[in-house]
Amino acid sequence: MHKITKDYRTQMMALYVRSLAREYELLSSEIKRTVELFPQEKDQGFGATSGHVA
Repeated sequence: MHKITKDYRTQMMALYVRSLAREYELLSSEIKRTVELFPQEKDQGFGATSGHVA
């Protein structure tokens, strides 16, 4: 019984680690895509000129 429980816990931990790795991969690619699409110029799209504070 102890071996079955140990094997189950090991398998569940392996599944958990794989799930975390996949989630990390998805979030990393989403962040990378967001950064790449973010406007490069600071004032782009806001209609402000440099030096003006609202």
